[in-house]
Amino acid sequence: MLTRREEDVVRLLAEGLQNREIAKELKLSEHTVRNYLFHIFEKLGVSSRVELVLYAVSSSKGMKNAGVHGDDREDEQAGGSEVAGKSPAASDQGSGAKPSQSPMKKPKR
Repeated sequence: MLTRREEDVVRLLAEGLQNREIAKELKLSEHTVRNYLFHIFEKLGVSSRVELVLYAVSSSKGMKNAGVHGDDREDEQAGGSEVAGKSPAASDQGSGAKPSQSPMKKPKR
């Protein structure tokens, strides 16, 4: 469904790269990367980068299970860490370190 170049853009996006970094990696302009993303969103019926990464991860797992891809362990790990590591602050919450939750109150006069 996607062209090879669109697949490259999705792969780099799933690795956590920003548009500028994707453009540099693929030797494109940022504008071209935005255009690719717009067309990819349209083709796949997604509306955000997060949805696109989730779609790509679920599709690659399905293809891997069907025997389409040879060895995508790195892609799977990168996709899993992107989703699981989406918010570094969220993972810190389980470490026992809590941010100050009680702001100082002004004394009543």
